[in-house]
Amino acid sequence: MFDLIFKKISLVITIAAAVVSFLLAIELLRAYQTLHNMHPWAGYVFAGAVAVGIVWLVGRLMGGWRYRPRTLKCPAVGDLDEAGAADLRRYGKYLRKYLARLSTNESLSDEHRAQAGAAASEL
Repeated sequence: MFDLIFKKISLVITIAAAVVSFLLAIELLRAYQTLHNMHPWAGYVFAGAVAVGIVWLVGRLMGGWRYRPRTLKCPAVGDLDEAGAADLRRYGKYLRKYLARLSTNESLSDEHRAQAGAAASEL
């Protein structure tokens, strides 16, 4: 039930964002036409400023995504007592990466980060 509500809310927000983006593009075009009619260079400067702003915004968003580490996904191992060597190796690799990330987490105390780093190197 909550999944359906979430999907509907996401759809409404996406449609509203598309409509607002379209209206913003129309207003920017009208502003360019007005400035260009006043003086051609005013329109060109405005168009250049808008282009620089768009490039900066896209770069800012992409830069944030580039520096964010990917989410670690636990491999499907099942029961550890019955798992094969390859499954245990993948699970150990996952745990090592997880503990290595914990060792660099600024929210943890120095003692907990040191324990996580020691456990990662032990694995």
